[in-house]
Amino acid sequence: MSETVAFESAAYTFNFWRSSNGTAAAPARDLSDETIRQQTTLAPIYKQLSLGDRFQILVENWKRNSRFLSSTTDMARLGSYQQIIQIGPEAIPLILRELEREPDYWFIALEQISGENPVPNEMRGRLPLMADVWLRWGRERNLL
Repeated sequence: MSETVAFESAAYTFNFWRSSNGTAAAPARDLSDETIRQQTTLAPIYKQLSLGDRFQILVENWKRNSRFLSSTTDMARLGSYQQIIQIGPEAIPLILRELEREPDYWFIALEQISGENPVPNEMRGRLPLMADVWLRWGRERNLL
């Protein structure tokens, strides 16, 4: 199964093709030669975008593909979410700003990147409270 992901940023409009197996992104070895060729053709242009623009593209793609998922585990398995995690520590301030703008399930990414989880057990599953705890965590570390 393939998925076409379109995005616009600055003066660019691109289409990305990504193979997928259900809700999880397929490993690179499962991509068809055509998919790899298409991604490779666009990669130099994509890499010229700022980190913020690339992050926003991944966020929009993740939100579009996760909107009908009820499992946070399935949401976190999506390729765009995994790519955000792969950005590493530079993604934390971007995620926190996105969490501040619109609370969403960024907690797995924040925990995987930071190695921390400041949310007490009694708050788990309560999105607004979890977001507030992470935002306070970010402010304490001057990441916001």
